[in-house]
Amino acid sequence: MTKRHRKRGKSNAAAQPSAHYDNLIRLREDNPKAFEQLGENTQQSVERYELEQLAPSFEYRAGHERLLELRQRSPRVFALLSPETREMVERYAEIKRAYQIVNASEDQ
Repeated sequence: MTKRHRKRGKSNAAAQPSAHYDNLIRLREDNPKAFEQLGENTQQSVERYELEQLAPSFEYRAGHERLLELRQRSPRVFALLSPETREMVERYAEIKRAYQIVNASEDQ
């Protein structure tokens, strides 16, 4: 356990689910106007919570990395791939981004 995690009472393994944040996420989906009224700090906390929930599921995959590179370098070719493959690559990119953000902030 790192010093930061000891201070916050978290372990490195995986972020624990929180009913409070899950309720805020549901509020955002069901009533976006009410969620917007909660304030920027609350919105950022919910985003951070979502990233922390998503990050532990990241697993480096060389094939996915090559498809990400294809998406960036040749969008027209990437668009020719099946919808399922494109969706899988987008999901991988989202999880990778969450992993990078969470780990970058832990290093600071």
